[in-house]
Amino acid sequence: MDEIIGLRKERDQLKTTISDDEETKISYYDDINKQRLELDKLDATLVQYDDIKPPTTKSVSDINTEMTLVRKRESIRNTAVEKSKDIQQKLKTIRDQLKDHSMADISNMILNLESKIDSNNLQLSNIRDTRTTMNHELGALNQQARTLTESLRRASTLGSRCDVCESELDPARILTLKTTRQSKLDDIKSKIAAADNSIKEAQSQISAITEQIQYDTECLSKYKIMKQTAIEEARLESELKTVSANLNLITPDDYVVDGFLAESGESAYEYLHRLYNALLKYNRDMDILAEKYKIKATLETNLENTQRSYKEITSKIKLKQNRLDTVISKISESDMVEEQYNSMYQQKLELDNKIKTIVEKKSATNERIILTTNEINTLDSDIITAKGYKTQYDLYNDSIEWLERYYIRSVMTIDRKTKLSLRHDFDQFYRKWYTMLIDDPTKSSIIDEQFGPIIYQDDYDIPIDGLSGGEKTSVALAYRLALNSTIRRQTNILKSNLLILDEPTDGFSRHQMENVRTIFESLRCEQIIMVSHEAEMEGYVDHVFRVTKTEGLSSIQQM
Repeated sequence: MDEIIGLRKERDQLKTTISDDEETKISYYDDINKQRLELDKLDATLVQYDDIKPPTTKSVSDINTEMTLVRKRESIRNTAVEKSKDIQQKLKTIRDQLKDHSMADISNMILNLESKIDSNNLQLSNIRDTRTTMNHELGALNQQARTLTESLRRASTLGSRCDVCESELDPARILTLKTTRQSKLDDIKSKIAAADNSIKEAQSQISAITEQIQYDTECLSKYKIMKQTAIEEARLESELKTVSANLNLITPDDYVVDGFLAESGESAYEYLHRLYNALLKYNRDMDILAEKYKIKATLETNLENTQRSYKEITSKIKLKQNRLDTVISKISESDMVEEQYNSMYQQKLELDNKIKTIVEKKSATNERIILTTNEINTLDSDIITAKGYKTQYDLYNDSIEWLERYYIRSVMTIDRKTKLSLRHDFDQFYRKWYTMLIDDPTKSSIIDEQFGPIIYQDDYDIPIDGLSGGEKTSVALAYRLALNSTIRRQTNILKSNLLILDEPTDGFSRHQMENVRTIFESLRCEQIIMVSHEAEMEGYVDHVFRVTKTEGLSSIQQM
């Protein structure tokens, strides 16, 4: 019998391994085709590199050195040429500004203008002093004219008597006085007119001299600028001679480069730069070619390995298939052994039924675990006794294997079913209390598989944190009442007639408070102890105890 069981196991194992090996063989075959295709594509790309030749025998470093030297020489010459052109342009501009004025002419004009400006400044100062003196004299004349005018006005208003002494006045004397004063006033006015004319003439001279000084000053500034320009011209001429001398030192022999033809139209640097780029491209192509040959070598190695693996797996499949045919032949020749196997299998089924009976007797509660364990030990003893009647140790070993493999799963299935039953009862109680506490048709709540509350609003679940304070308290109270009702229904040992609630109505509306009273009546619980700060709850209970705290001590008083 052991041989038949072993053959059947071997047959099943051979079928499984042959199937796995066939899949592996197909995978190897696909890999071989892919690798051959990649090699063909790679060979096609390698043909493109057959005609590639190096553009020069020089190295990149040698060309780079030559480029640096040529660029330096060309830069020196170009800089000298540009500087020479710049100096010549500046000299042309300066000479256009000077208009054939020599340094001596400019210096003489500066001396003459400075002398003329000094002379005019001296004359201007003298005229201003004269004008100031005439202004003072004019002021004195105007004051005398005002005095005489006031005297004549008073003389014209005099009568036959003096206003001061009341004495008689001589009309002839008054007339003589007026005539004399009028003559003096006319003479002063003539002097005032002459002084005004002199002041105006002096002001005119001041304006003319000032304009002349301003004009001469502007001319002097221009000639001074011209002098600086002339100095700059001499400096630039000297610099131009130096640059021209340096430029003449650079000969065409300095630009000789192997392979370069001046008549090609490009510079020596451009030729070297083109050669440099061509050599870089050649080197990159050679690197790519080397990398492709490495890839080709890797692909060829992988192809050889895959082909070797393909042959090995094919050989293994053939050997296993031969062994499978032998095993199947032996199994088909063992009809008697098959009958014995069926008989033993029937005995195994009977044992399975006994074990199932033992498992069904196990209680779903933690309080019955010890009793169930004792029963299981007793049944295990019975099983051991039954196994003692069996003559084959292997069958006994198979039974033990079955217990270890399937017994635990059966217990877990029973536990899961028990939890499903408990959750169903818990959910029914919870929905009942939730509906009585929260009168909102858009919101509903259930208990999930983990015994946690889930809130739905318009068929969408929402977090409990999104509820109001009263709604959160309602969910907590409904959960507490459902837990109490479920325990009271399921247990046959703990029959508690006491329910303790701590602040169950925090945030409740008046309508919810009334529903709480209805819930307490429907609970049919003999004793309910509730801690609450709601004064309205006093009307819903039979006894009220008030707890107060004074100076750290609590006191209880029945109301």
